[in-house]
Amino acid sequence: MEKDIIKQYLEKKKALEVAEEILENHFKALVEEQLKTAITSEDFNAIREGLRIMPLCASKVLLFRTIILTEESREA
Repeated sequence: MEKDIIKQYLEKKKALEVAEEILENHFKALVEEQLKTAITSEDFNAIREGLRIMPLCASKVLLFRTIILTEESREA
């Protein structure tokens, strides 16, 4: 019984990891494309708003950080 439960857990954990990678790659590509043309604070806010639907995970935080750093570098 324990072996079955552990096997199910590992299978679902692997599926989650694959799904997270797909999610991360999708949103990263979107943000990178949008950052190429972002100039105004409204542009950057629109990019951040687009990330609202992304589930909370480490890659979401890193994308927000990338947006902030890019915005700050363009303001300077």
